[in-house]
Amino acid sequence: MNPFFLLLLCAAIIHAQPGSPVAPLEELRDLTSGKALKGNSTACDKACAVIAGSLPSALYYAKTGNFQLWDTKQSDLTPVCRVEPSSSEEVSFVLKTLIDTKCHFAVKSGGHACSPGSSNADGGVTIDLVRMNEVQVAKDRKSVKIGAGLRWGDVYIALEKEGLMVVGGRVTDIGVGGLTLGGGLSFFVNRYGCACDNVL
Repeated sequence: MNPFFLLLLCAAIIHAQPGSPVAPLEELRDLTSGKALKGNSTACDKACAVIAGSLPSALYYAKTGNFQLWDTKQSDLTPVCRVEPSSSEEVSFVLKTLIDTKCHFAVKSGGHACSPGSSNADGGVTIDLVRMNEVQVAKDRKSVKIGAGLRWGDVYIALEKEGLMVVGGRVTDIGVGGLTLGGGLSFFVNRYGCACDNVL
């Protein structure tokens, strides 16, 4: 069970008072299985249409395009559409559209998460950061700007050419975004801390 949903379940039980409304057991099961994460298809259809109007070459409807996920629980979910922004401005536009239309979404960096809905939005919109894939070494060679859509293996290959290394994932097919947001254990953790400790 996802630790977040377990915490949510515990919070619901702890705060329940006699006679107060409590979520039925079936609703709690839906929360922990990912069923409750299904989006409002009308709102999401509208969001996809708005996004397609501004970013037509970055939008794919369900089951189209080259979309890869690591876990079958993610692959079993079907978004209304998937968008691949290539800049922070495009991400901002997509998020504003999703908020304005009240459409459920998920963000995918490497797609390595195993909890349903973590990196794919069933009936919603999946924001796939795959096009945000640049590795830029600073002029002083003391820091690196890494695109959130990269996997750590791609980062290591790019930096090896420069004779550099970074505090990143121990497994090469894990996404930069997910690993960093999750803390990020690396082979350098004892000396330099986790990946999240090294974000500037």
